[in-house]
Amino acid sequence: MRRMHDYVHYITPQFARTHINIQMMAAVDTSGPFAISEMPTEDECFFVVSFKRDCAPDMNELAKLIPKSFLSRPNTIVVPGGKLVHAIEVILMPMVHDLVSVSRKIRGVKKPKKRKAGLRGAIMQSY
Repeated sequence: MRRMHDYVHYITPQFARTHINIQMMAAVDTSGPFAISEMPTEDECFFVVSFKRDCAPDMNELAKLIPKSFLSRPNTIVVPGGKLVHAIEVILMPMVHDLVSVSRKIRGVKKPKKRKAGLRGAIMQSY
């Protein structure tokens, strides 16, 4: 344990402090690091999204909004790799919207400027 001091005291506690954890789980054999020539693609993976119990959204509604996803625990949803961007939008956009609304209220912004917004809007503007 002496050699793992930083891991135990700095890395591991972060998982208890975050509201959402996303882990990638490969659905293909990755046991031989020298046998595989490339990393698994998104379609060969699942993403496990865990929520802190006190801030989890309506998980059943979330599972309905993300195709082919399922609940593995009351606060955990498993999402197919190809649906990750959609899942991030469905999960995070309401939270971002609330943060922006509170920020506007604090700053006294009445009517924001019209512009493209959202994850896909930001991606499309960069091309």
